Amino acid sequence: FLVFNQELATLLKAGMPLVQSLDILRRRVSNPSFKAVLDDVHERVRSGSALSEAFDAHGSMFPGVYTASLLAGEKSGNLEQVLRRYVSYVKIVSSVKRKTISALVYPAILVVLSLCVVTIIIVKVVPEFGAFYNQFGKELPLSTRMIVATSAFVTSYYFLILAAIAGAAPAFYAWVKQPGQRRRFDRLILRLPMLGSIAQKFSTSQGSRTLATLLGGGIPLVNALEVTSRSLSNQYMAS
Repeated sequence: FLVFNQELATLLKAGMPLVQSLDILRRRVSNPSFKAVLDDVHERVRSGSALSEAFDAHGSMFPGVYTASLLAGEKSGNLEQVLRRYVSYVKIVSSVKRKTISALVYPAILVVLSLCVVTIIIVKVVPEFGAFYNQFGKELPLSTRMIVATSAFVTSYYFLILAAIAGAAPAFYAWVKQPGQRRRFDRLILRLPMLGSIAQKFSTSQGSRTLATLLGGGIPLVNALEVTSRSLSNQYMAS
């Protein structure tokens, strides 16, 4: 999709008509799903529809900031520059996403490894020490008894715990899909230590760049804010 927009901007700058440019590019696309969309967009534009209307007809397949940018380019008569501004916007946002994911990879690996080590200790190591201490016939300290009891519970109900975890995942997914719950969950993410500040900075950066792209393309401020709110992944920040 990004390459398509780069090539479309290049053809328009060279003076190629829009319908002919779409016809050339749709023949070069190998992805069958995207090619079907471009075929439909080409037919709609050839029939007299605006490019923004043709892409907007495919609903959520394309981001709202893209169709809004196309509309601004059509109204200002500067579609080629708007396309290049959108390509630059996508590259910057993608770079921020990669940096954000990279920042979260190391803590995620540490958490996973820690859980694995703790599980091995509780399931394998603690029972051996519990049997060893029981030989002395003396009462163990409270903290040690709690660890031994936790180990015995996990070992006895191992499959039940796994089943509960497996059932919690779809239940959480269904809960998030309910109206208003996704916004509550995203607000909770923003309150998490370290992770919350990263999520807030990413949403702020994403929203600011989206708004700047739309305003630079000539979209009025109120309409630009509406499109920007729909483009944010964090629903609480969007509201």
